[in-house]
Amino acid sequence: TNDGRAIATALTERQDYVMDYSIQRRWENSQLARVSETARLKAMTDPKSVLEFFASNKIRWYILHPDSVILWRDALHQNIRFQSRGYRVYSFPPHT
Repeated sequence: TNDGRAIATALTERQDYVMDYSIQRRWENSQLARVSETARLKAMTDPKSVLEFFASNKIRWYILHPDSVILWRDALHQNIRFQSRGYRVYSFPPHT
């Protein structure tokens, strides 16, 4: 996430899929893989593929920063649960 101070993480009591800490100097291999997967997610255009990504990675919530470039940002409008000042909070079906 772009939550460098972990404020959203603390308020939601949810673990991040991957987080970019500004104080972190190097990424672990598992984090590098997730950063790459997140970049792939942002470039997706097919809503079904986006939903499959969230389900397969057991991600229930996604917070979108106003400056983020996400190609599917409007395609999944029905999944937006909150928006304010350009921020959007998406909710995805729980995984089983």
